[in-house]
Amino acid sequence: MNWETHNRVAFFFAGAVITFFLIFVSIGYKEALPVLKDWQTLAAGLIATVAAIITVSFLSSQIRQAERFEMEHRKSKNLAARAAVHQPLSTIMADQSVKIRILADSLEVSSSPNINIDRRTLFEANPDSISALVNCLEFSDDPSVRSDLSELISLLQIQDARLQTRQRRNMRGRVTSDNRTNAEHYLVDALEIYARSGRLLLYARLEDQEYKERELRDLMKSAAFLNNVEELNDSFEQIFGRRLQTLV
Repeated sequence: MNWETHNRVAFFFAGAVITFFLIFVSIGYKEALPVLKDWQTLAAGLIATVAAIITVSFLSSQIRQAERFEMEHRKSKNLAARAAVHQPLSTIMADQSVKIRILADSLEVSSSPNINIDRRTLFEANPDSISALVNCLEFSDDPSVRSDLSELISLLQIQDARLQTRQRRNMRGRVTSDNRTNAEHYLVDALEIYARSGRLLLYARLEDQEYKERELRDLMKSAAFLNNVEELNDSFEQIFGRRLQTLV
């Protein structure tokens, strides 16, 4: 029985009680008293039932109102978070594009197992951008979007952690030696961050259908093509291919 039916039943019983009271008054106290004594248990039960139904109906109405308010509040927060995340995503894409170019140039210059990278150019992710992503994740109700945001935040944190580890090992030098394989993995991370950010931009622009139709694998291939690293070298292509196989 739904809440609308409960309300109808409550009004029916309330009407029955009122009708019973009016009959009781109209026929007179002395005539009605013997009848009332015979039916007092039933009358008390009816009154209690009506009172209970009215109470439940009132409470359910309050609950529904609170739920509607919460849904509207969450919806407005979701829209605000989507609007606020547009600029951070654009900034992340621009930053990753710079990192991709720096790493690709360093990998192209030398085929040595160790390469030289100017660490000052591999800057960390903006904390404000991370906060905007976390805020959007909190108020998103779409599982796909939540997964995308979670993966993006994780990748950014992993990328920064890798960078911090290398910096702690080499605090004195501005230009330091890096393992080539690590640099190639770092480059693949940057490409995935770029691709995920690009897809989430569609969500930020309220293009929900377009967001759902975009395949992450295709976007990552496109990111590699746009940044001219799709055929960097055999080692990179193997790492890049393995990453594509893990994407959904």
